[in-house]
Amino acid sequence: MDLAQLIRTKRPDIKDNSIALYVSCIDKIHDMKEYKTLRQLYKTEAVLNKLESFNLAPTTYKNYVQSMAVALDALPKQTKRCKDTIKIYRKIMFDKEKARQKYVDTHSKSEKEKKNWVTLEYLKQKAEEYKKIYEEKPYTSYRQWKGKNIALMNYIVSLFYSNPPVLPRLEIANLRVGDALKMLEVDGLDKLNYLIIYDKKITMTINEDKTTKHTGPRTITLPDIFSEPIRTLYKKFREGQWGAMGSDSHGVGDEPPLIGPPFMFHPRVGWGTYAKGMTNNAFGKWVGRLFEDHENNRKPTATTIRHIIISSEVDLDHEEKLDSLAEGAGHSRKQQRSYAKK
Repeated sequence: MDLAQLIRTKRPDIKDNSIALYVSCIDKIHDMKEYKTLRQLYKTEAVLNKLESFNLAPTTYKNYVQSMAVALDALPKQTKRCKDTIKIYRKIMFDKEKARQKYVDTHSKSEKEKKNWVTLEYLKQKAEEYKKIYEEKPYTSYRQWKGKNIALMNYIVSLFYSNPPVLPRLEIANLRVGDALKMLEVDGLDKLNYLIIYDKKITMTINEDKTTKHTGPRTITLPDIFSEPIRTLYKKFREGQWGAMGSDSHGVGDEPPLIGPPFMFHPRVGWGTYAKGMTNNAFGKWVGRLFEDHENNRKPTATTIRHIIISSEVDLDHEEKLDSLAEGAGHSRKQQRSYAKK
């Protein structure tokens, strides 16, 4: 059965990577064997026992259960048994999320986070190390030139995850970058995530990530520390593999209206892929590798790094005090801020 097409027909607005995740989960439940129906998913007890045997992380477990609900909901014929099974899986998701939120409210680190926790100072130190590597990298030959490009990529990515309040999600894996005039030539700009290089500033606009559906698009001006490396990336290293003629050309050629910053040109993706970019998952692994603490055997993930940075900037005792004040006064935190005077 073409499960991906069934899901796409049922949910036309869903992203391809979400569909791929759902299908992958269902495939694994079927032991990667071909299946023509989803009858196996009706055997909820057996399926849930199977998930337990996988020893999944809580988030991954939730993805599996959600995948089963989505897959069954995509079936053209919605029988009573199908609807009842969907309700079971959705209740499990609700209960798991309720338990997760209760744990989150304790503000406690998980065991995995405790093992891999580092400090904001460590993150900044790693960014400085990547800057030094980039500055000392020779580029007298074409091969060395490519190596210097990679060093610059690593430095820029490390800046994004060590300089609050800049703290993007993994969706910057598909960032585009260009100057203001070239960006005006691009169709569908309101659907892209991109950087614009102006004479005296660089802005980052996020139109598509997991929160924009609720919060709307956002644009920020990047701190000055980003200026030199990003301008260097855009103006000096867009030749060769980044030229419009692709990786086989060592000349500049006609420049494309959009080129990607480092996230789109990591060698694991392949050179000359400025129009395609990197997946969020691959980019997240890249971030993790950049900040790995080999000496102390710590491997912070991109998600853990977000927690580290936010934890360094937020005073939980003060936040709880403000929450109590708002609750006692009978208004929201937002309204409370509007009442406060300098």
